[in-house]
Amino acid sequence: MEEEAKRVINDFVAAVSSHDAEKIATCFTEDCFYQDMALGGVMRGRQAVKAGYLDIFATIPDFKLEILSLFIADNWVGSEWIMTGTSTTGKSFSTQGASFSELQEGKIKRNIDYYDPSSFLQATS
Repeated sequence: MEEEAKRVINDFVAAVSSHDAEKIATCFTEDCFYQDMALGGVMRGRQAVKAGYLDIFATIPDFKLEILSLFIADNWVGSEWIMTGTSTTGKSFSTQGASFSELQEGKIKRNIDYYDPSSFLQATS
């Protein structure tokens, strides 16, 4: 389970950093739940996650996600990360955060992100 969990998270991060929304969607279950606690957003279902990331990439053309550390406990993965980018306004940001992901059959069933949104919001406004 540990190797599969690492693969799922690494595949997701690689897809995000390469802006491959189709590949991002395949990392999630069809009925997934994705919550961004910092911005208050919720995406339900694989297609909503895909659309959400397409919106991010349109606003932040060089959006990147880098994993700093992760831990695995049963079917849960906790990860610490840094997201960076430059918005279409020309402002750059970098913020550190954490995610908790529940896995089911090699896919992300539930994901919750926690981070301070201030630098992200300053860059996108």
